[in-house]
Amino acid sequence: MKKIRFYVLLSAVLLMSACGTGEKENVVNREGQQSASVIETPKEVETVDAQEIEEEARTDQVENSAFRNIEVSGKNGDYVVQGEANTSAGIFYYTVEDGHDYIVEEMKVELSNAKGVWETFTINLSITEENLPQKGALTLELYEKIDDQSTNNELFIKLDEFNN
Repeated sequence: MKKIRFYVLLSAVLLMSACGTGEKENVVNREGQQSASVIETPKEVETVDAQEIEEEARTDQVENSAFRNIEVSGKNGDYVVQGEANTSAGIFYYTVEDGHDYIVEEMKVELSNAKGVWETFTINLSITEENLPQKGALTLELYEKIDDQSTNNELFIKLDEFNN
């Protein structure tokens, strides 16, 4: 949601900077006659720090019916993911991928509370430098399984982005 807000704000700033205030000024031409011309004066624009917006996007509230209040901290392979889970079997799974390959294969998390109750969880991830992508995003997928086969309530969370 924050990314969308950033792009809308950026578009508005660019549009506004291309337009002037439309103030008219009286100008005397060569023949000594007055004529009106429009002088374009830039409007005041607010500057936006893209890095700050990107950081806010990482802590944006991402949720579905099984996961909520997800927060991610860390960078360069060391991440802490905290949130709340309420799964039908008291179990959920996660993987980490780079868009092409699984960096962390499926891991199982067992919750201690009864099903139907929101429970906090913490996932500590440490990914070696050689397993980090050169370009692209590192994504955590949280999900439930139905009968240990198909996935349900998948939630994708960007951990980091690389542009080396």
